[in-house]
Amino acid sequence: MNDCYKRNNNNYDWLLFYELDEFIHLSNFTSIQDYLNERRFDKCKIIYLNLLVHNDNNQLFYKNLSLFERFPNIVPKKIESRLQVKMIIKGGIKDLIIKTTAQCYLSNNKYNLTTCNGFGNLINLRGFYAKITDYNLYYIDHFFCKSTEEFINKLKKGDSLQTGKALQNYKIERIKRYFKYNVFTDEKIKMIVEALKISLSNFKTLKRNNK
Repeated sequence: MNDCYKRNNNNYDWLLFYELDEFIHLSNFTSIQDYLNERRFDKCKIIYLNLLVHNDNNQLFYKNLSLFERFPNIVPKKIESRLQVKMIIKGGIKDLIIKTTAQCYLSNNKYNLTTCNGFGNLINLRGFYAKITDYNLYYIDHFFCKSTEEFINKLKKGDSLQTGKALQNYKIERIKRYFKYNVFTDEKIKMIVEALKISLSNFKTLKRNNK
């Protein structure tokens, strides 16, 4: 991300670092260009948009339909005590260091960048999570889970930052998060533990917590 920003920030007004399972929802705009050209963002260096997480809709297997058709159900916001955001970064910022897709700062280690929400209102936000959230018009649809089968295939791909025991622990935590968002069933957990060769004992409290 830092390499991309350094090479391209003088050629573009804004840069976005989103994932393939995330889709920007701009409600009353037909293009992201029109949205970002709004005068409301003239003073903003970082625009934060909240993630709206879609659950698995109790789908076990892949279907050849659009994600919005397959997974219309949204994870209740009360389930997330901290609500994640992603950022859109203005080009031309000198000495910018990007830490994650939701965190950046200047090389002097100061977060002295003007940040705003999707409405252009100035906010004081410096990381992954927001206490005040906006889901009315501008947000990101995040299809974290998809079907159980697709979630399994996602975990099988591993993670570029994790290996060995750390990767196994990473997978276990992701599975726990999956059942935080979705209804627990014996069929789902059986599919997951058998496909990933993970002990069921790691998830003995899931059924009770997911009621």
